[in-house]
Amino acid sequence: MKRVYYLPLSSVHPTERTPESFQEAERKWGDQEDMQTIKSLKEALRTKRPVPPIVVERIKRGNYAIRNGHHRYAAATWIGLKKIPAIISDYVHDPDGNKPIKWEKTA
Repeated sequence: MKRVYYLPLSSVHPTERTPESFQEAERKWGDQEDMQTIKSLKEALRTKRPVPPIVVERIKRGNYAIRNGHHRYAAATWIGLKKIPAIISDYVHDPDGNKPIKWEKTA
């Protein structure tokens, strides 16, 4: 079973530009299904209902890049959370570039 950590949002960095507001998200992710997902996530986080942890890659000590969970990160940021549940995993990259070739669990 993978361990869930509660990481400070300040140490988690999106690997894609995360919209700064709900209105900007509507323009970027305009899909109604995406926007409903974000609304649901915001409400779940606000009322402390469980949501799946995001998956991050350790970049260096105390800094993580989001690999899965950009919508959850955006929702957490918009409602002012200080920490977010996360699973820390490592990508293994091929020697010639950034192409991930598999996941490895980090304890």
